Amino acid sequence: MKIRKYAPLLIFLSSIVFFLPFLKNNQFNYISSQGDYVAVIDPFKTLLRNVYVFRSDLYNGTGDNTANLLGLYSPYLVLMYLLSLIKLSQLFQTISIIAILYLVSCLSMFLYLKSKKEINKLSILEIFTLCLYSILYSFSPYFVNLFSPGHFLFIILSAVFPLVQLMIESTISKIHNKENILIDFSKITLLLFLLGTPFGNLGVMGIFYALIVGEYLLAWVSNQIKFFEAIKLIIYFSVSIVLANLWWLAPMLLTIGNITSLVNQSRLTIGGSIDYATRNSTMLNIISGFPEGIVFIKFSVIIQFFFVLLICLAIISIIKHKKNNFVIINALALLLILVFVTKGPNNPFGSIFDFLYSKFGILQILRRPASKLYWIFIFFLVSIISSASQIKNKIFVKVNILFLLTLDIILVLYTTNFLKLFPFNIPTSYFESKDYLLSQNAQKILLLPDLGGQSPNYGSQLNYHIGVDFLSQIWIQKKYIPSNSNWSIADDETNTVNNLYNNILLKQNICEQAKDLNISHIIIRNDLMLSSSNEILLNQIETTLNDAKYIKTKKQFSDDFIIYSLKDNCVGGIITANSKITSVVNVNPTKYKVELLTENDSINLEFREKFVNTWTISSGNWINNIYRLITKKQLYKEHSEVLGYANGFLINVGQYCSDNPNECSKEKNNETRITLFIEYWPQSIFYMCLIFSGITVSACIVIIFITNKKRIK
Repeated sequence: MKIRKYAPLLIFLSSIVFFLPFLKNNQFNYISSQGDYVAVIDPFKTLLRNVYVFRSDLYNGTGDNTANLLGLYSPYLVLMYLLSLIKLSQLFQTISIIAILYLVSCLSMFLYLKSKKEINKLSILEIFTLCLYSILYSFSPYFVNLFSPGHFLFIILSAVFPLVQLMIESTISKIHNKENILIDFSKITLLLFLLGTPFGNLGVMGIFYALIVGEYLLAWVSNQIKFFEAIKLIIYFSVSIVLANLWWLAPMLLTIGNITSLVNQSRLTIGGSIDYATRNSTMLNIISGFPEGIVFIKFSVIIQFFFVLLICLAIISIIKHKKNNFVIINALALLLILVFVTKGPNNPFGSIFDFLYSKFGILQILRRPASKLYWIFIFFLVSIISSASQIKNKIFVKVNILFLLTLDIILVLYTTNFLKLFPFNIPTSYFESKDYLLSQNAQKILLLPDLGGQSPNYGSQLNYHIGVDFLSQIWIQKKYIPSNSNWSIADDETNTVNNLYNNILLKQNICEQAKDLNISHIIIRNDLMLSSSNEILLNQIETTLNDAKYIKTKKQFSDDFIIYSLKDNCVGGIITANSKITSVVNVNPTKYKVELLTENDSINLEFREKFVNTWTISSGNWINNIYRLITKKQLYKEHSEVLGYANGFLINVGQYCSDNPNECSKEKNNETRITLFIEYWPQSIFYMCLIFSGITVSACIVIIFITNKKRIK
């Protein structure tokens, strides 16, 4: 009995051995991977910075609604921070997170498969088989390149999906038991709250939602539940996923232009064509474990061979299975749908996919369906084969175990040999230059040259994605980076920066332009591996700046950076007005407190941040701010674009003081002292929705706790 109880745990823990080869790189302080992951230098500070839905230092310095980063990074950063508290090195933090995700994936899949059987009646051999299924599933993100070169943080979705699926199936079977339905959806809501990380990509969230809705509809079609019961469950699930993610989802969706930018970015990162992203997603590759095509590697042919055998076992199980028809039909239907999505515009149903892709932005945001969805394919494949274990055929059982054991061993060896973490050390010059800029009270930075996809020369490239850098992890200033590549969408602000950059090349005085942009420092990077043309331009700029009359000082840090500070008369303020400004306080990235003295009936105020309609003037009370937005009582100001990119406000002094008497006072000489706030109002929506999500999560925990307490009694 004890062996039966602890056998799964022993197998799970023994398979974690595959992470040990990474420990040989323990001399490195910072590591990255081949995926969309850059080591976080200070998890706590990064976490604090991610509680704001506007980050002007992101997206090449242009800033935008970054609410999706709240969901994308928060769970991950919390875990990184907790690991840092026990003094683990960056390398061990990263390996620990991978190991935790792997272990959660293994355990959740085992619990799902175990729920389909009577565990007390299972033999040791049958328990061992369930463990092999679980190991196969938990490795699926690694050998199909979800980790490399895809999206490291999305692995949490595959890790907890079996538990979500278990709860979804439970709601279908217990539709007539209101208490059990409430408990199941409480658990689902908690899991959905943790899934903010992968849901930060709206394409993943959309596909996930469609998948669950499809299951409920399929349950109705197969006569498991009635139509209105299916609709009821869909409504419950919709409420759960919205409330669990409302805290970051609402402020993001309020800026609909952000969806458009995500679609445009996705098109660029797949080479401008979904055909490029799915060109190797043939049926053979999909069913043989390599949905995005095979790179010549060891074990690839063997992996393909055993995957085809597993598909054959799945077909046999479908033909011979007599019970749990819904499980088989459900899994088979979803397998076919996932094959369709993964194949993309390839034959035989490419025209249907093209139509759906052109009509639904969610599919366009998804970008690379093979790497995003293949682990779901493995989940339903494993579910089908596992159900075949009820077939009382000794030969089938033995062959099944042999296939699984061989494939698991191969996948462990493959992952150990080919999963790489690229180590690097950040030069001390980065931190020295940061301290220097802070001591100089730097406002905004013109960073040269454009990254243009060049790789830093202190080690291997950080990512396959072009232009990714970790400067934002170190420097807190907003960075302007002139763009001459297709990776940035040129808005008004980018065009303004490019004009300034060109005027430097033309040896013109940029003082007024720098003042309008509020640039205080120009930085030349020498730590990039430049093309010959870029190197010529960089040398030309350096020569020009050395002789420029608008430059006050020059400071060099090792061979990495040259920092030029502009003369005081060339540096503007973040906020200027036609009245006397007595104080400007940057409360946080989404809020500035401004005090003015004025004799005028109106104030023209210029705010040198990228023009976005969601910047507003308020009294500083976020609840009052939301009320005014709902009632549209913002008559005291007009908002328009100024300086070719920035925010301009025309404030009616009388109206503002009438609405906010506590923020105004009469001074000598008929002057009025006014205190006002410039706020990015989606931040207020974030606060409000965070409360709703917090109440929802707390209520779910209370429901589960009270219910379990009753059952114990």
